[in-house]
Amino acid sequence: MEAVQRFATLFPFLKVIIEKEQGLTPARLRGIKEANSDLLIFVDDDNYIREDFIKNARSIGGNFPLIGSFSGQVVIQSDKTPPEWTRKYWGMLVHRVFTGNHWSNLYFNNETMPCGAGLCVRKEVASYYVNLHQQGKRRQQLDRSKGSLLSGGDNDLAMCAIDVNLGMGIFEDLYVDHFIPASRFTLDYLAKLAYGIYYSYVILKFMRTGQIEEQSSVRKFVNQVRKLSSNKYDKKIQSAVDRGIMDAARFLKSKTN
Repeated sequence: MEAVQRFATLFPFLKVIIEKEQGLTPARLRGIKEANSDLLIFVDDDNYIREDFIKNARSIGGNFPLIGSFSGQVVIQSDKTPPEWTRKYWGMLVHRVFTGNHWSNLYFNNETMPCGAGLCVRKEVASYYVNLHQQGKRRQQLDRSKGSLLSGGDNDLAMCAIDVNLGMGIFEDLYVDHFIPASRFTLDYLAKLAYGIYYSYVILKFMRTGQIEEQSSVRKFVNQVRKLSSNKYDKKIQSAVDRGIMDAARFLKSKTN
């Protein structure tokens, strides 16, 4: 809170709002309700937007009126050089570098799915997302809270653009630096993160399609064979992925049976 107050002192035109309910989802919902702009930009406490980010976001919003949600490139920064073996898993830490602009109106399309770091959303899209919560259609929170590494709320919000007949995309002129402390480049943390990501994915897929994502017997066999030939890092993270999928499917079955 002290850091927020210092920030507000430096930029007196900002409005600081206190949300008493803990968690990213309540904070995001409160921000949407308080906002009066046609374009909303979401930035986490470990994100640093580049100087031209807001200008470029406004330009994209004006030049692409059929895109309802979008984000850009995310570059990882850290206080120490991460171990090389972690590089293949940086995507889980929201590292995203690409060329060109890409958009679609396809749900669950990873090639055009905006990420939460620097997520830009039109107010009509954000308002639709709030209504989903107010109507009781989002009882399960899919965002960080109290040490949980669940995720997916940002994807759900982004996909609301398609719900209101708009598209979603990623744009190369938007840059966010994402600070990740060295303590997160560990096998235990990345395995826990993998579990949360895939658990959340199964829950979100069910929310949006009514289908419970499960591993088929063939996929399970392939994963087991892969583990036998993988190093210790890949084995542990793949096991976390498998558990996340299975635990989420088990949870959903317990609620629907």
